[in-house]
Amino acid sequence: SRMKFAYVDNIKTEAKPNLTGLCISCAKDVRSYCGDQIIHHWKHINLSECDFWYERETEWHRNWKNHFDISYQEIVKFDTNTKEKHIADIYLPQKDLVIEFQHSAVEIDEIKARELFYNRMIWVIDLTSVKNNIEFHKDKNDLKFLFDKMKSQLPKEFEIDKEFQESHSKNNEVADFLDFLGIGKEKIIESQYIAKLEDKYYSLCQKDEYYLMTWKNLHKRWDFSEKPKFIDFGDDNIYQLIERIKTGSAYIVKRYNKKYFIEHYK
Repeated sequence: SRMKFAYVDNIKTEAKPNLTGLCISCAKDVRSYCGDQIIHHWKHINLSECDFWYERETEWHRNWKNHFDISYQEIVKFDTNTKEKHIADIYLPQKDLVIEFQHSAVEIDEIKARELFYNRMIWVIDLTSVKNNIEFHKDKNDLKFLFDKMKSQLPKEFEIDKEFQESHSKNNEVADFLDFLGIGKEKIIESQYIAKLEDKYYSLCQKDEYYLMTWKNLHKRWDFSEKPKFIDFGDDNIYQLIERIKTGSAYIVKRYNKKYFIEHYK
């Protein structure tokens, strides 16, 4: 593991040239590495994997951690029952909340294990390397194309439910939406699903901070995560994955200004 902090004379200390200390997790000997081309970090002197969850530190990790007070960074969490312990990137005691910054690919089993261990946590996921695979949609023509594609991927169509039709015939917004999708009166996608499309995918995307986000080569591992997930593309915004659309590689996302996000959790 490469860590930002170690204990030097019982003080939590950032890596500086020519220092040795003790690992904040396993208390084994660590040495500082502070070359010009690498991020200053601590590394175990003898080969050790005291926390196999703790991934290699990057400039992206360091920049995110530095938004928070040192007392909240790299906090060892310990399960008194199982004796298991791991280093949380950020732990906010006031909120009893862990923030994990995830840069590299992570296995599904590890996603589940981390969420079970930390319980109250959120993910911030680095997608700067795949930002060219991602598009945000609000334009009606874009949405129509995507909804039509989703519709074509459903296994079959159903006869329109008369009660559904009658209950929505006076609702111009829904009628316009069905019209917008180009659905004939005699046939319609299952009423509950189309209502869900209208409620969550179309109306929601008309709000300033919400988008339909398509993700080419989507990382499906995150479908197995049950905790809040925020993605970072390296700009001034961060996007929460609100809901995975069950057909196609897409999410409904909510945009937050990164400074607002940081201040909220600080």
